[in-house]
Amino acid sequence: MPQISAPSVMRAVLASDEIGLPVEPSRRGDAMWTSGDLEYRAWVDRVDGKIECETNIGDARFAERMAQYGRMSVMVRSANPPRDWPVGRKVSADMLAHLVGEFRAEFDFVSDRADLCWLLPQQSDVHRGHIYAWLPRVSYPGRLVKSLILARDAGLADLEKEIREKLASGPILLSDGSEREMVRSARQWAKRYGKGPGLRGHALVRQRQVIYEVTSARVVRLCRVLEVPHRRRYRRLHPARLPRG
Repeated sequence: MPQISAPSVMRAVLASDEIGLPVEPSRRGDAMWTSGDLEYRAWVDRVDGKIECETNIGDARFAERMAQYGRMSVMVRSANPPRDWPVGRKVSADMLAHLVGEFRAEFDFVSDRADLCWLLPQQSDVHRGHIYAWLPRVSYPGRLVKSLILARDAGLADLEKEIREKLASGPILLSDGSEREMVRSARQWAKRYGKGPGLRGHALVRQRQVIYEVTSARVVRLCRVLEVPHRRRYRRLHPARLPRG
């Protein structure tokens, strides 16, 4: 029997009574929508003949501005064993109930913007029941920079302090056994975010966006908006606050 296409599967899931979202999936089978402060992108993935449910949950405010950098989002997955990809003319009632249950649990994983801001700077996967946020170690420095931007925009002072402390930590150990220097990697990511179109429309930016952060006597090009035209002038104005490094 022929396998059901990914768009057909997602269409059945979204139209179910339990979810009931008036969203039409794309030709690739993914669906996007916004609810409150969060943006959602859900899809089904075919892996070795199995069907897996996956959802990206991110910040709606910065979604388009950070689109080229993967948005400010976390990927949410299920730890349950995947089932065989559905076949036939339509999704069976049993399969639909399974998929709806998985997606509903994923949609509820991130409670709000503050919860997303807490999830982004975690070093490893966060599990809540059988659903988890996939947080690979290699993306940790970039996620710290994103979470600092988000924490400042949301006014989460305590979380911002915690993120600053993490940025000042030593090298991180990657899954292949190699080490990555935290400050250097964070600086590279922040430089990309600052140069791109991502935050140029931010309400806090009144002239040009030049972003610097002082962490453990080092300058990290991060997300503090300063109303100065460039770094050289800022160094003249505040030489003690921006040591070279």
